[in-house]
Amino acid sequence: MTEYSTTQLRVPGPFFRRFSAFLFRGSAQSGRKHSGGQFAGVSALAPRASEELVVPGMIRLSRILMLGLLSAAMVLAGCSPYAIQPRTEFEISKDVLYSSGSGYKLLADIYTPASDSRKRPAILILHGGSWQRGNKERMSDVAQNLAGQGFVVMNANYRLAPDHPYPAQIEDVRKAVSFLRKNANRLHLDAEKIGVLGYSAGGHIALLLALLPGHEDSRVQAVVTAGAPTDLTAYGDIVTMHRLLQAEYSKEPKKYEQASPYFVANGQSPPALLIHGTYDWIVPVSHARKMFRALREKGAPVELEELPDGHMATTLGVHEESLRLTVDFFRRNLESPTFQ
Repeated sequence: MTEYSTTQLRVPGPFFRRFSAFLFRGSAQSGRKHSGGQFAGVSALAPRASEELVVPGMIRLSRILMLGLLSAAMVLAGCSPYAIQPRTEFEISKDVLYSSGSGYKLLADIYTPASDSRKRPAILILHGGSWQRGNKERMSDVAQNLAGQGFVVMNANYRLAPDHPYPAQIEDVRKAVSFLRKNANRLHLDAEKIGVLGYSAGGHIALLLALLPGHEDSRVQAVVTAGAPTDLTAYGDIVTMHRLLQAEYSKEPKKYEQASPYFVANGQSPPALLIHGTYDWIVPVSHARKMFRALREKGAPVELEELPDGHMATTLGVHEESLRLTVDFFRRNLESPTFQ
């Protein structure tokens, strides 16, 4: 039997917020917002610090030192992972089995508002890791921040390449959404108000979940991505793509297109928010810009938020503005009469 525990809520104080802003100055600088030509300031939505950081030596060292100082600041300030003031307490059900097959079991952590019978919107969270590594623990801080804002949250694992090549990942996340709908009454969620949030490779999967035709019980009503690759053909013949698609681009380019959100963009897409770093050298910002234009040309509702940072420039989910941006987007697009 899975144990439930009510999360203790502690929020960052002014010292911690100023200190983290100093360490990650780029996240506090102004960015660009694309939604009908409007511009606004923006910072980063970020996963846990355990996400890989592949950068040149000196930059890597400086980031490690920064993270060490930031961790010390969290201890000194008595801080939790919360970047914004929580609105509610919640319970966490760890390692819930949501699907299984020959040789694998798929687990998720589910966050539900405590002692609350109201039906709330739900958000499925998908971690990054180049489709080959990582797990739900990488996004636990982000999950806690969203749960603290009153959403039912499912932070899920999915099968990884090369043992499980594409489209295994799409099959898994569809089952995750279906699991939420089948358990809507028990989890007190609105089955018609489910969103998906994905970081990096998880963002790629999230977009395909939203764009590709599927069963009624696996559709989503909103999608948010951060640092998501949207055009796999741009990578050509690299090992990561070979492992994911079990194909070489030079021989089977169609496979790369069919697995690229950019090439399957359509007007039936649910509302989408694309967040990307202007200085992202792992997944260049051109991926988000192309995706934004493709969806807009199809008549789909889409917003693009650019931030003046790289793929892994901000961590720990401590940046208030980015989380407010994400929470606001989900609230606007997952409106529920009983969700206040």
